[in-house]
Amino acid sequence: MKRKFTLEIGCGLHREHGVDVAIDISRNASCDVISNAHEIAFKDCIFDKVVAYEVLEHLSSPARALREVNRILKDDGTFRFSIPKIMYYRTVLRWILKSKIAVSGEHINGWTDAEIENLLTTTGFRITKINFTDRPWFNKPSLFSSCLPRITKHSLLINAAKMSSQQPIDRSKMPQNNASGESTRAISS
Repeated sequence: MKRKFTLEIGCGLHREHGVDVAIDISRNASCDVISNAHEIAFKDCIFDKVVAYEVLEHLSSPARALREVNRILKDDGTFRFSIPKIMYYRTVLRWILKSKIAVSGEHINGWTDAEIENLLTTTGFRITKINFTDRPWFNKPSLFSSCLPRITKHSLLINAAKMSSQQPIDRSKMPQNNASGESTRAISS
């Protein structure tokens, strides 16, 4: 079986095991190439798999980054990523107690399940699997979280496949970009 050529975006200090190339916006021991997710410094159709854990919520244009991931993936490529759940129980409790949702100062995006599915579809991906997860450096596993993962797990772990060029993409739902590359239309659920 041929080994899959894998890229990790936003590796930070925790590089995924088995990754061939890791990129980040700043140099660190885990990073092979300094690059941002909006303009990935690789040729088209070069990677079999791309992973990005807890990255999309930090980006000014996640749709632009997803189009870049799609561009560098081979036709049968896969994309595995995680994003924080906006309905995480601690966020909901803060909202109930303080009447506002306290969002991390670093997180500039958040999605419902329907919104992330729409974003992926409009950028050329189809979801193949969704799990609930805790990254070990965020939250320690507990009996509570194993019994009620939908509300107690910190993140969604999503596997997506690149849609083939034969699969139609409804371009009317795609966000349009202005001159700076920012989305001018919100993804609706």
